[in-house]
Amino acid sequence: MNSDKNNFQKGNTAIILTIVGLLVVLIGLIVVIRDFRKGKNKSENQTQEQNLNQNSSQNLNSQNVGLNNQSNSSGNTNSSSQTAWIKGNYSVKLTSASLDNSAIKGILLGQDWRSLEPSEGNYNWTTLEGDLQKMINAGKAVSLNIMDTGARTPDWVKNISGVQLFSFYDINKYQSAYCQKLTLPIYWDSTFLQKRKEFINALAAHISQKFGSNIVKGVMVSPFASINNDWFIPHTVGAGACGTENDIQEWQALGYSNSKMLGAAEETINDWAAAFPNAALKLPIGLSLEVGGSSTDLAEAVVNWAYSQYPARFYAQMNGLSAQIPTATDLKVANATPGTANYIMKLLTNRPQIGLQMLASATQGNSDGCRQNGKISPCPPYDVLSQSVNRALTYKPSYIEYWGQDADNPQLLPILQNAGQQMQ
Repeated sequence: MNSDKNNFQKGNTAIILTIVGLLVVLIGLIVVIRDFRKGKNKSENQTQEQNLNQNSSQNLNSQNVGLNNQSNSSGNTNSSSQTAWIKGNYSVKLTSASLDNSAIKGILLGQDWRSLEPSEGNYNWTTLEGDLQKMINAGKAVSLNIMDTGARTPDWVKNISGVQLFSFYDINKYQSAYCQKLTLPIYWDSTFLQKRKEFINALAAHISQKFGSNIVKGVMVSPFASINNDWFIPHTVGAGACGTENDIQEWQALGYSNSKMLGAAEETINDWAAAFPNAALKLPIGLSLEVGGSSTDLAEAVVNWAYSQYPARFYAQMNGLSAQIPTATDLKVANATPGTANYIMKLLTNRPQIGLQMLASATQGNSDGCRQNGKISPCPPYDVLSQSVNRALTYKPSYIEYWGQDADNPQLLPILQNAGQQMQ
C-alpha cells in the first residue's frame, strides 16, 4: 500500500517538473520574441530618423541654392541669421534703364542721413519709399547705401554740445564738394554713435513696417567715410591742391588711435547687423593713418573681426576696381606687404565672400581722362570694362557694382551678362 502511494507521489512530481520545464521554455521563447521585436523596431526607427535627416539636409540645400548662406560658428546672435544676398551685377544708381536691365540683379539705394532725418526724430521717408517701391516692382534686390558718417551727418548732430568735430578739405576733384572745407564728427564720438544707432533702428523699423523685414538684401556699413561711403580718412599734410593743413596732427590732438577706431568699426557693424538681421553687411576697405603701425593695420583688424563675428553675412569690399588693378594671382598681390595698396587687395583673397565696385565709368572715359583705365589713353568703353571685369573675376567676388552709365549702356550688356553667369 505504501509502495503504491510512493509511486503515485513520484509520478506527480515528474509531471510537475515537466510542466515547470515547459513553462521555463515558454517564458524563454517569449523573451526572445520580445527582444527580436524591440530590435526590429529600433532598426526601423533609426532608418526613419536617417531618412528625416537626409530630407532635412536636402531641403536646406535646395533653399540655399544661389545664396551665400553659411553656418555660423562665432556664437554671435546677430551673425546666426541666414542672409539672402543675391549674387551678380549691381548698379550704383537707380535709373529706369537699370530697372529694365535683366543683367542687373540689384541696385544700391543711396540716401543721406541728413536728408532722411533733417532734425532729431523728424523723418522724411518719401523719396526712400518711392525708390524702394520702384525696385520691388522691377524685381531688383535692394542694397542700402545710406551715407550716415562723415560730412553727410546731419548738422543737428554736429551741433550737439560735446560732439567733437574734425575739419578737412575735400581733395577729390571728381566730387561736387571739391576743395570745400567740411566737418565730420570724429568716428569714435559716443554721442554721434548713439544718435546714428537710433537713426539706423528707426530706418529699419520703418522699412520693415512698410515693405517687410526681408526686402533689404544688403546694407553698406561704412565706419570711416568722409564724403560718400568709401573708406576714406582725411590725411593731408602740408600744401595740397585745396590749401595747407596737417590732418595727422589734428587727428592726434583729438586722440586718434587704432583701438578707438576698431571699437567704432565694431559698433557700426553691430548696429547695422542688429537692425537688419537678414541683410548682408558690406564694408569698403582702404588705407588709414600710419599711427602706431602701418596704413593697412586698421583695415586688416576690422576685416578679421567682422568675418569672425559674421562669417555668413560679412563682405569685405574694394571700391577702386579698374582695368589696371593686379589680378588675385599676380605676385604684386601675393607678395604684398602691409602698408601698401596691393595689401588691401590681398586682404580680399581667400575670404568666404567679397564684393567689388568699379572706380569709375568706362562709358565716360573720354570725359574724365580715362579714369577707369588708370588714366591711360585711349580707353574704348567695351575694352576697358571687359578687362576690368576679367580682373575682378580672379578674386571670385559675389557681386560687382557698376556706375550707372555702364549699367545703362546697351553696348556693354554682353559683358555684364557674362560676369553675372560667372558669379553664380
